[in-house]
Amino acid sequence: MINPLIDWSKSETETAIALAALLFSFASLVVSWRGFAVSKRSLRISLSDHSEKFREIKPYLISCYKWTDGLEGKFASFAVLYNNSASMPCTIQRIDLRVSYVDDSDEVRSIILSPDLRVRSSEKDGLSRLEPPLNISAKSSISGWVTFMLPDSFDREKIIDSYSVDAHSSDSRITVTAYIIPEVVGAVEQK
Repeated sequence: MINPLIDWSKSETETAIALAALLFSFASLVVSWRGFAVSKRSLRISLSDHSEKFREIKPYLISCYKWTDGLEGKFASFAVLYNNSASMPCTIQRIDLRVSYVDDSDEVRSIILSPDLRVRSSEKDGLSRLEPPLNISAKSSISGWVTFMLPDSFDREKIIDSYSVDAHSSDSRITVTAYIIPEVVGAVEQK
């Protein structure tokens, strides 16, 4: 039985308005969900781009040897390749040799040496001398020899643990380490 006191036409209008509001709310949900998916994809692309721009430089030790110049002393030469896989150029500002050794009290200590730019390793293997600063273009490599003068009688009196070639860029230190370095007799070096 229908109640004659209720005006059904007004109720149908309210129901239609409520249904329209429900449809608009659902459409708003769909649009906001789509916006969320697009922003999530944008974030993923931005993070990928950032990680590609700021990849680290990877060092590779090609060769190394020690040699003696009859006049000046003992030297250590290292052929190193630096690979910049980032999509931005990078600059290596300086290169050092960190020699770790065991002292008389059986403690491991380090000494840091600068490259000796007066001495140039022979261009063995087609590599030239590395002279900092080294500007490495995006997605490229640079390689060459770097030579260090070792302290007098250092090799004879100390037990050497490792030789680490440290390259310093503006934001990091890149290290390649050698534990055993062969000594070359009669190496031809140019000054």
